[in-house]
Amino acid sequence: MKKRAKKFRVFLAAALFTAVMVGLYGYSEFNRSLPDTHYMKPAFRLEATSFIRQFETDESKANAKYIDRTISVHGIAHAIQSTDTTATVFLNDGHSGSSVVCQFGRESHEEIKDLEKGAPVTIKGICSGYLMDVVMVRCVLDQDNSNLK
Repeated sequence: MKKRAKKFRVFLAAALFTAVMVGLYGYSEFNRSLPDTHYMKPAFRLEATSFIRQFETDESKANAKYIDRTISVHGIAHAIQSTDTTATVFLNDGHSGSSVVCQFGRESHEEIKDLEKGAPVTIKGICSGYLMDVVMVRCVLDQDNSNLK
């Protein structure tokens, strides 16, 4: 009988330890923040029209090359939509039906408050794919807009 009670206590201690570790891991993942895009080095520097054209020409090849990568895109701010906490800038030359949609979050919303429609701008963000437009998330204004490819 004592042997069974001892095994039960060991099992209970192991189960409790496992539950605490799983809980700590879940808590840390829930509260994990994404890296700040300001400090990320872009894998590619592109013109907006070239970026759009690559997706329109061969979407699967462009997806493989750009998805989840940090991209710096230079273009004309064709349209700007803003709410209290987020903003979206559409980069387009005015001739294409598609745009590069740059979504700014709460952290970088203030950066574009002075940006005007029709102004040239370089934006850095994470490419998330193509849905009639090339979508970039976690965007920030890119101060280092040299060496466009």
